Amino acid sequence: SGESGESGESGESGESAAGGLLINGLDARFVCHLIDQPLRLMALLAQTRAGRWRRNGQSASKPAVLYRSPVFADAFAMPDLLLLQLGLVVLGPRRFLSAACRRFEAGPFWRRLLPRGGGGGGGGGGGGGG
Repeated sequence: SGESGESGESGESGESAAGGLLINGLDARFVCHLIDQPLRLMALLAQTRAGRWRRNGQSASKPAVLYRSPVFADAFAMPDLLLLQLGLVVLGPRRFLSAACRRFEAGPFWRRLLPRGGGGGGGGGGGGGG
């Protein structure tokens, strides 16, 4: 335990070696707040593509198209993707997917897919990171 961070055991923590280096300088709560806005935007884009905002007409679809267009992608989409990649590395896959499921409101869907009583340690409630 303790000092041997290079042991390669990624089963329990879900962090890569790069994630261990970055987490020393970044607080996990800060990173969760940092990725929240890009995740919200990705959820809104997914809802727009699925037609959930069709009643709002062009006012909802035009910004979504502009966000992905080559003219604006370097200024908007690429920094958001970089923040999401940073969040995945720092938080690890389990916490990152938990945050993404919350933003996309996909919790009930994933609970149906996951095996019951697998002892995942997450605790199902989502509010236990002390």
